[in-house]
Amino acid sequence: MDQAVRQEVDFHIEARNSEIAKDFFDQDKWVMTGEGSRRLMLVCRRFYIPSVCWDFTSERVLTMEWIDGIKISKLSTLR
Repeated sequence: MDQAVRQEVDFHIEARNSEIAKDFFDQDKWVMTGEGSRRLMLVCRRFYIPSVCWDFTSERVLTMEWIDGIKISKLSTLR
């Protein structure tokens, strides 16, 4: 249990997971069929995962690129 807790708060692990997710959602190699699949592809292209700044990331600090965004409460702007 102690090791699991330490891994949960290790931002190196979180940073690697972020890069895996970014690579997955950035790839254009998907071949999808069906209405649900097309909808999933559109949703995947609507969000952006910031890159990790590895020079400033440690076990206790996760630093990612700054991106401008829209507050989730601004629904009219998001549509």
